[in-house]
Amino acid sequence: AAAARPAATRGAAKAPETATASNASTPAPPAAPITGVTVRQAPAAAPAAPAKPAASPVVENAIALLRGKVPQYRILDQVHRSNQPHTLTGDERARLEDAGASERLLQAIEKPADIKLEEMQPPRSSPANRQAIVACQRKAAQDNPRDAQARIQAIRACMTN
Repeated sequence: AAAARPAATRGAAKAPETATASNASTPAPPAAPITGVTVRQAPAAAPAAPAKPAASPVVENAIALLRGKVPQYRILDQVHRSNQPHTLTGDERARLEDAGASERLLQAIEKPADIKLEEMQPPRSSPANRQAIVACQRKAAQDNPRDAQARIQAIRACMTN
């Protein structure tokens, strides 16, 4: 019997019959009420929040770098390379300051062309600082000749004292 039906109707639900002269005189039975079912209305949709203006990629990148503890001279170098002046909003300025931005970095974001070459270089250590580093490295190597991790920790501890 299934093979006798056309391929288009195989597996499809049977379409409801249309009213004809033979079945038009018999009324459809009344629908039985469904009991035990509670109908709940969906909660009203919350009003849409006002759209925030798109955040500047320069600002977002600077915040990410500051949170990643990247030194300021490297952030200044990236801002200078992007060469995209951006007028900071009050919210952006506050977010940058919360992330640890200096006033110089805020100025540089607004005017990247004003960044000086010296500001994009790592700070030079003084001869006294270099001597202190070498002394810490020697002591750490003597105390921990075979443990690189212990040497690193000893150097850090020595440099913070």
